[in-house]
Parts: sequence; C-alpha cells; structure tokens
Amino acid sequence: MAKKPDTRTPAERVYDAFDGRMNVSRETGIAHQEVYRWNYSKAKRGCGGLVPHRHQEAILAAVERLGLKLRPAHLVKTPA
Repeated sequence: MAKKPDTRTPAERVYDAFDGRMNVSRETGIAHQEVYRWNYSKAKRGCGGLVPHRHQEAILAAVERLGLKLRPAHLVKTPA
C-alpha cells in the first residue's frame, strides 16, 4: 500500500510535533502571536503556512531538547 503524501504546511507540522501552538511558543521562547501568524494567509499579514527562517533554529533546538520527531526538512514546503 502506498504511503499518502504529507499535505500539511510546515507550520502545521510544527504545531503537531509540539502538540499545539502554545507549546511551540512556550518551548521555543517565540511570542505566541508570531507562532499563530505562521498559518495565517499572507493577505492577513501571515506567513501562508511557512515557518520563518529566523525561528527555525529555536524550533530545532527545542525539538532536540524534547526528543520530538521533527526534522529540518519538515520546516520547509515540499513541492507538490
């Protein structure tokens, strides 16, 4: 049976790995307003599902510290 492609945005993958947006904020030190904005559309001054580069280092450090199953490749959008 073929594995289904992961259609989540990079932001959704991070939210899922940390079990919620507030946990991302708490564990990384990134303001919760910023974390929520990642999944807002660009028309609403969001990031359109992308995780800003400036936050990726803090996310990966928290992933390592907490032993979460998230890799650097999960933080970037994969081509359709």
